[in-house]
Amino acid sequence: MNAAISIKMYKLIKSEYEKGLHSQEGGTAIEEGFREIRNSDNRLLCMANDSTGEVETQGPHHSSYIFYIPVGGTFTVVRDDLRSLVTRTATAFTVEDYALAA
Repeated sequence: MNAAISIKMYKLIKSEYEKGLHSQEGGTAIEEGFREIRNSDNRLLCMANDSTGEVETQGPHHSSYIFYIPVGGTFTVVRDDLRSLVTRTATAFTVEDYALAA
């Protein structure tokens, strides 16, 4: 994924978040309390609600994915040469980054 796609994804997620709706027709309203989850390169990984565990991320072809992470649960996002492990704690989502071998 190149930087231009990343910026485009960020703008789309942010505009949909500000409108309070999913980009998919017939989607449910996004609740308040979502915040940006970013890696150490400041790249947007997802939007997440720390208190509910709800996560929204943008997939390829502008598809929107919404899922729930329980306390202690994790998911991984790979962007270029950086693998980000996103973990939900009792109070917030945290990100640990690991460089991938070149």
